[in-house]
Amino acid sequence: PVAIIGTRDLQVQGQIIPAKGKTQAIYGEPIQVERVKDESEITHERLREITDQITRAIQQMSGQEYVDEYAQTVKERMRQAAKDNQANKQ
Repeated sequence: PVAIIGTRDLQVQGQIIPAKGKTQAIYGEPIQVERVKDESEITHERLREITDQITRAIQQMSGQEYVDEYAQTVKERMRQAAKDNQANKQ
């Protein structure tokens, strides 16, 4: 896992070209993942566990707050809110 700190200060939302400045990269210890003999042994649940493990490691290195919600869920909720908002305007 690698935590990159300081990028938010270099390119704020809406800015096309990043500003000059410093960032910091923190490299964590490698995360050992059990090898599988057959692709059929790779399940969605196992991939999610590994992803969560990596995410937690990056969160601890960067000091970011951990949010137990996946981007896909947030995006879907935002799409639904936009639809509802459009429907309410009509």
